Amino acid sequence: MKTQFLKDLGLEKEVIDKILAENGRDIETEKVKTTDLQTQLDTANKTIKERNKQLETLKNSTGNIEELKKQIETLQNDNKVADEEHAKEIKKIKVENALNNALNAANAKNSKAVKALLELGEDVELEEDGKIKGLDEKIKALKKSDGYLFEEVKKTTTITGAHPASNPNNQVNPLDRDPNKPKTYEDFVAELEAQNNQE
Repeated sequence: MKTQFLKDLGLEKEVIDKILAENGRDIETEKVKTTDLQTQLDTANKTIKERNKQLETLKNSTGNIEELKKQIETLQNDNKVADEEHAKEIKKIKVENALNNALNAANAKNSKAVKALLELGEDVELEEDGKIKGLDEKIKALKKSDGYLFEEVKKTTTITGAHPASNPNNQVNPLDRDPNKPKTYEDFVAELEAQNNQE
C-alpha cells in the first residue's frame, strides 16, 4: 500500500501513519508464516531425498542377509536421530516466528533487546494456536518495567459536533419564524428579548 494512494483518499497524515504501521505488522506476520512453511517444506524434501538415497543403496547392495539387517538397523537409527533433529529445528523456527509475531503485536521498538530481556529458556512450550505459553504475561511485565522498549499506542479521540442547548421553556426562536407571515406583537417582543440576551 502506497502513501500517495492514502493521501489521494483525503486521509490525514496521522491516520495514514497508523494504517501503514498496521499494514506493516500484517505483512511481517505473513512473512513469518511463509518462512515457517518454506522451512518445513525444505526439511521434508531433504528428508525424502535422504530416504530415497538409502533405499537405492539397499536395493543395489549385494551380500548376506545379516549385513543387510545391520545396514537397515543403522539406517533406522540414523533416521530416528535425523527426525528428532528436524523436529527440534522446526520447533525452533516456530518459536522464533511466534516470538516475532508477539513482539510485533506488542509494538516492540527493538526486538533483539526485548528478546534478551524476556529470557526464554530451552524448554519453551507452544500452545495449540502457535503462541508461546506464558509469553503474553512476560511481555506485559516487561512493558511495566521497561516501557521505553515499546512504542506507545496513542488512542484517538473522536470529536462529535456541538449540540444546541435545550429549550427549557419551549421558547420560539424568532429566526425560525416563517418570513411569509406578517410579524405579530409576540414576534416583535421575542426578537427584542433575543437581542437583549445576546448583549
